[in-house]
Amino acid sequence: MPRPFGTDHLDVAPEGRLAIHATAAKGWHGAVAPTQTSPAHPGTAVHWEDELWEVVSAQDLPGGGARYELSRWNERHATRHVVRYDEASERLLAEGRKRDGRRARGWVRVLLLSPLYGLLPASAQHRIEDETAFPATVMTLASAIPLFVFGVFSLISLLAGAVGGGSLFPTGLAVAGVYFLAESSARLTVAMAQGRAIGSLIGETLVTLSEAIRKKEGD
Repeated sequence: MPRPFGTDHLDVAPEGRLAIHATAAKGWHGAVAPTQTSPAHPGTAVHWEDELWEVVSAQDLPGGGARYELSRWNERHATRHVVRYDEASERLLAEGRKRDGRRARGWVRVLLLSPLYGLLPASAQHRIEDETAFPATVMTLASAIPLFVFGVFSLISLLAGAVGGGSLFPTGLAVAGVYFLAESSARLTVAMAQGRAIGSLIGETLVTLSEAIRKKEGD
């Protein structure tokens, strides 16, 4: 009898089949019975300890596990695609699940911090996108939109003060806000029209200073 791999468990099923109880789904598909309008389709072909097996049934279990019943491959079926079931393939699946878990946790973190991450240079935003799958352009938008809104109110504040009305912000803060209005307008245009990330002057400056300090400390 072949042996299971990784954290899987093996049982004997009816009609000489073997049942693999997997702690996580493998993406295997069971056989499809013929109907009046469609022919039968074999299940996933699995290369298991020098033999070819067919997944005749696949059942997802609560908690993310799965149960697969396999029988030896019927030679009448053509094998278009064969998956391997061994120590190496199970190790790769486990590593892939770990990477997916890290990406999912990173995605949530970036979602919460995207108004700050979007200020970073475009190269840094794309690096974060590669690590978490969170779109770099969304980071840019999340950081530029609040600054754009602040810039609009800053411009209103300066105009109101110029005609003798009440200012919303101190003059210095309002002037800075007008700069952010111009910069964020350009960043929003690039992100929406060209679909690419773009950083801010503040982010570029902080990253440049940080790299210069690390380089000096390294020397």
